[in-house]
Amino acid sequence: MECFVGSAQVARELSQSLKPMGWRYWQPSLDDATSQTAKLTKRIEGQGIKQIDFLGSIVGLKTEGITQRAIVLNLADGTHVRVLHPLDVLESRLKNLAELPSKRNPQGIAQAHLAIDVVRCFLEHLLREESSRRLLNAIERVARMAQEKSLEVVFHDYGLDLLTAVPADRVPSDAGHRSWHSSPSSAAPTRSVDSGGMKPDPDNADVAALPAKLATSK
Repeated sequence: MECFVGSAQVARELSQSLKPMGWRYWQPSLDDATSQTAKLTKRIEGQGIKQIDFLGSIVGLKTEGITQRAIVLNLADGTHVRVLHPLDVLESRLKNLAELPSKRNPQGIAQAHLAIDVVRCFLEHLLREESSRRLLNAIERVARMAQEKSLEVVFHDYGLDLLTAVPADRVPSDAGHRSWHSSPSSAAPTRSVDSGGMKPDPDNADVAALPAKLATSK
């Protein structure tokens, strides 16, 4: 299943282009409790039903922000596709688990774990590009998510550790100092190794320990 943020009109226009390939357009009724504005479906023999969801918004994220941060992919045929920023993907998967009971299933949990891996790849890409400012901003956002009170139960219940996304041993010392010591959130770690993520523990928390690792990394 693929998801897009867009109106029913956008979905309807796309469906006209895809109709010759067997895609069907669906629009939820006023009685449906869903954030979907529309969806397109296609049955593929041996693979089941493929679905494209169009959402009016993404849980926990502001539409304007995700639009501004979206990454534009230029495809070989000249088509331009805007995809969700890796950090927005991660936050949306965490907020889904926190706020939507329907997402607390093996698929939703696996998506959150995969999103952490994707963010690690993204940070490593920034390291290779030596894009210090973008790297700092990204690490700070991971730190804020790791310390968000509303996500503590999610981290604990589903074994999610955001700090594994940060390649601390490879972050330049100046980047580590600026990113973790200048952030107001870094002073209030919310997860403990011993507690599994439920209680603050400055002596044992990964969040508390990471600034020192970053500051001494080469």
